[in-house]
Amino acid sequence: MYNQETGNPAQPNKLKKKTPEAKPGRNLKLLYATIPLAALATAAYFLWTSRVSAKLTDKDTIVIADFANTTGDPVFDDTLKQALAVQLEQSPFLSIVSEEHIQQTLRMMNQNPDTRVNGLVAFELCQRTQSAAVIEGTIAGLGKEFVLGLKAVNCRSGDSLTQEQAEAKSKETVLRSLDSAASHLRGKLAESLASVAKYDTPVEQATTSSLQALQAYRLGKRTLTGNADFAASIPYFRRAISLDLIPVTTSRLNGVRRPGLHLPHARPVRPHVDCQPGHAASRPRRRKLC
Repeated sequence: MYNQETGNPAQPNKLKKKTPEAKPGRNLKLLYATIPLAALATAAYFLWTSRVSAKLTDKDTIVIADFANTTGDPVFDDTLKQALAVQLEQSPFLSIVSEEHIQQTLRMMNQNPDTRVNGLVAFELCQRTQSAAVIEGTIAGLGKEFVLGLKAVNCRSGDSLTQEQAEAKSKETVLRSLDSAASHLRGKLAESLASVAKYDTPVEQATTSSLQALQAYRLGKRTLTGNADFAASIPYFRRAISLDLIPVTTSRLNGVRRPGLHLPHARPVRPHVDCQPGHAASRPRRRKLC
């Protein structure tokens, strides 16, 4: 009663069900379909982590590095760092490492107090002051225009937290463009929009619109704090005042430092007056008094 299908012991495997073989083309289609999904998930993950990592707390401190100036114009070397400090110091959220603390730390690093704070020096200084991030700035020429960049970098991991870019149509509008970039950067670093809007006095109103005046003030401050040479700093401060600087001493208002520049023993600058008897000045610009 055996037949070839059921009773032949030499052909037992024919009783088993045949398993259909997988088609190679179908596996490739599944693989191709999952690649975009995996890429999308990876991009979403890195976007989420970058936003989380960009968040600072009100207990964190930051170091402002010297600007990388590729314009060839030396007026930007120290001026933009000072202008950025004035803008960021308005924030009740961000805490900036002071110039005095930076120079003390540079001495501990066996560095000259006048050493430019950038690159590895900035990162080591940031770590020594137990700060959270370094704010790096750049300015480059683009014909008659200028491109400014701000970048917040985690000084321990080297990861970029966030960045901002702005363009200036001319040299005279560089400070305004820097103001705009700094305001946007504050928002990206987790400061509330309401706080940014409330404490956002433009640098030109808080100090001056003159790059030369701001540069002279910066040089005077570096001479005073870095070399402890009060006498040598006075000519710089006098030049700053003569070039239209507004010497507003820093104070605290509602727990926030009011923006401005501190000049040692500087008297308020009064409007220009004519030294001729009986003649009053009609121009409101600030100049040296007679």
